[in-house]
Amino acid sequence: MDRKVKRLLVVIGLLLVSNVALYFSGKTKSGLSYDEAQFAVQDTASVASISIGDIQLRKESVWMVGQYPADPAFVDHLLNVLLRVRVKKPIGEMSVEDAVAISVNNRSFHFKPNDTKTRTYFIADGQGYEMEIPGFSDYVGGIFELAADQWRDRLVYNGSWRTIQNLHLDYTAGDADDFRITFEKDFFKMDGIAQPDTTRMMDYLNQFQYFQANERLSPGRVPYLDSIAGTTPLARLTIDDIQLKQPITFTIFPRRPQDGFHLLLDPNGEMIAVDMERTGMILMRHRQFKR
Repeated sequence: MDRKVKRLLVVIGLLLVSNVALYFSGKTKSGLSYDEAQFAVQDTASVASISIGDIQLRKESVWMVGQYPADPAFVDHLLNVLLRVRVKKPIGEMSVEDAVAISVNNRSFHFKPNDTKTRTYFIADGQGYEMEIPGFSDYVGGIFELAADQWRDRLVYNGSWRTIQNLHLDYTAGDADDFRITFEKDFFKMDGIAQPDTTRMMDYLNQFQYFQANERLSPGRVPYLDSIAGTTPLARLTIDDIQLKQPITFTIFPRRPQDGFHLLLDPNGEMIAVDMERTGMILMRHRQFKR
């Protein structure tokens, strides 16, 4: 999984708990010769379209990136940045070479980081400005550096013991570790175990509540993962849920030792990355459900 996404998720969490003072919004601070809020979007509810380089975000019934729903957390974070961002100081003329063009509704400027990704610069009319969010010390510009895949909604399935009717984990190397959990009458049972560990079984089912990928991966973006996707999978997880018209299947591939995630194919056959800890919770064995 891209470290950029991990870092950005941490930044989002920090911003959510930070008490940022939005003082003097839209006004020039006393004693300053520039408008510190000149790039701020005062009414983010009115924003209907945002472009970041070649990435187009547009507001419909939900925010979209291309033909796909966008990740709500990242869109909210972007709007939060656009609302709170302030000019820390002007820095004179700056080239837009290697900068990213930003457009919010009909407003346009360019974004550029410094070499160490610790400072965020906006450029307008050839003039550069170092930007900040008052009261927040972390790097602001990471939200403008996401790839198109990283803007996509990471939610791939949302189920739990209340909705799952049948779940089957099938290991391709053999059936000794396979298991099936089935809802019958008023509770769940497990094939081959007369009295399974019900707490462990319920925990297993509940891990799929609001189940997100760490990242979505388009073909060609990470070539070695394309190759892995063409190999024999480690296991297939099939879930029958009362919310769905038909069962869905996740295909899970072996993890390279140097990777901190597993490659999966989601129910639509698209590649996703899921961290090894959560994948490890999915890849339980039949014997582990015995009391």
